[in-house]
Amino acid sequence: MSDTTRQLALPGLALEPEPIAEAPKPTKPARKFGGLPDNVFFALTLDASVAYEVRQHALRLQTKHGLKSWPRPKSLLHVSLCALGEYNGLPQRLVENATEAASSVALGPFEVEFDRVTSFRTCLVLAGEDGVGGIRELERALGDALEKGKVREQSRHFIPHITLMYDRTVVPTERLRQPVRWQVHEFVLIHSLVGQSRHVVLRRFPLEGRAREFAP
Repeated sequence: MSDTTRQLALPGLALEPEPIAEAPKPTKPARKFGGLPDNVFFALTLDASVAYEVRQHALRLQTKHGLKSWPRPKSLLHVSLCALGEYNGLPQRLVENATEAASSVALGPFEVEFDRVTSFRTCLVLAGEDGVGGIRELERALGDALEKGKVREQSRHFIPHITLMYDRTVVPTERLRQPVRWQVHEFVLIHSLVGQSRHVVLRRFPLEGRAREFAP
């Protein structure tokens, strides 16, 4: 009992009863990584030399246009194919079903070419026209396999691109003097740890069919 309470606790003086503290309400367990969900998606990754080349384009454009945003790390550069959704943690059943479906895709290696930089929604990206026909064909085949395997896909609206940085500044479309090219030999299933800037490759799917050129 405090000194003030002792002074008031005299004969003939009634003290106000202290309020009874309410039991704390149960709270939901915190989501991973500060409430940010994880992403699971199929993609094409870039080898070290191509990732370096792509990031050099991003750094050049950042300086040229005075952009405040910073280019994405080389380890996060990729071409998204099919998004499987956002989750609190990694849904193992989804991974198993998606892996089984993707394993049925039968395509061969192909070359891709990104020949321009443009603003896309809230980001600056590398894009292409004739040189991304193989990516479109792979996305169609993978999407059909996922649908057949009853694996939920977020959207079939698809524009092949590589996100260089997130920035709302509209940058005029610019053709590259030297397009970014590489040979695609596989696609992967990625677990994106949002908030940690880290992509974990869960499965790799080699393109083991006969190599051929794709129409745009």
